[in-house]
Amino acid sequence: MTFHARGLSPEQVAQAVRDATGGGIHVSIDGSTRLAAASIRTSTTTSLPLVARGKLNPARLVTRQIALGDVTDTLLRMTRFETVGFEAITRFA
Repeated sequence: MTFHARGLSPEQVAQAVRDATGGGIHVSIDGSTRLAAASIRTSTTTSLPLVARGKLNPARLVTRQIALGDVTDTLLRMTRFETVGFEAITRFA
């Protein structure tokens, strides 16, 4: 499902997604910090409410932000145990 949220507040996005999905989502893919926060608010997964309330900060686990083109290098480094934490793909172009 694709959802267009331009002009909506994070709370409005969360409610619209809950309405469209019958209660919430399990996974969201988005490059926008604002919409990523809204997707956390709508998740039905049990650990994400702690993130939404600010009790957990998974961003602290991200040690490196990479481009999609860097994935092969990262996977090779992982097989050699040369990575620590999470390397998150944040650039897709």
